[in-house]
Amino acid sequence: MDIRHFRELLKDFLNSYNIYFTECQVYSLWSYIDLLIKWNKSKRIIGKISEIEVITDLILDSILPVIWVRDKVCLVDIGSGGGIPAIPLKIFLPNLNLFMVEPVGKKVSFLKEAIRGLGLGGVTIYRGRVEEVSHKLSAIGAEIAISRAMGRPSSLIKTLQRCGLHFRYLICYLGGKSSKGSFCGQNLGPFALKDRLEYLIPSGKRRCLILLQDMCYSESKSSGPFGTDEEKCRLA
Repeated sequence: MDIRHFRELLKDFLNSYNIYFTECQVYSLWSYIDLLIKWNKSKRIIGKISEIEVITDLILDSILPVIWVRDKVCLVDIGSGGGIPAIPLKIFLPNLNLFMVEPVGKKVSFLKEAIRGLGLGGVTIYRGRVEEVSHKLSAIGAEIAISRAMGRPSSLIKTLQRCGLHFRYLICYLGGKSSKGSFCGQNLGPFALKDRLEYLIPSGKRRCLILLQDMCYSESKSSGPFGTDEEKCRLA
């Protein structure tokens, strides 16, 4: 695939959600993909996967949370791996204050190289499991966390509770079978479903992105990462 084809694929997927991009963002994403594939051949950062699968299965829907998250907020990505979804989100939200948590050394090395090569500022990487860096995360005061690596939302919530970490919002990726009915039986603790987006990626796989809100989170802070009612992003 060349960058022209990638641009069209990006446009076809994102424009239907009223997400638009600049040429600079296209080139940054393309550079990131190129670096990820090169590292993956020798270091196995994301497993055995082709270029087209990296783009259609990993990159495109990593950008979808921008329908909910506004720029300039503080966001924690738990289990960053090869930087998905954190780096594509940072490219689309350049003023995002991003914290990435990843325990595997070779993946941390890749993340540092990617951030340096793309010239991304406002990014901090913590090497370790979330349990090992929870004291650092507590000091950040971030209101929103995202995870593509933790699997079931209930597992992520249990881990955060065990570490004494509190986030106002959680964004989680679910597989096609994990619709609203299938995850509502999980123990979500103080969290409730605030919004969800079901979608198809270009390969035809069905997925679901969910936004959970901690109903016990203090309301004494500002308007939060989604802004006032007038500032909130909308679903297409």
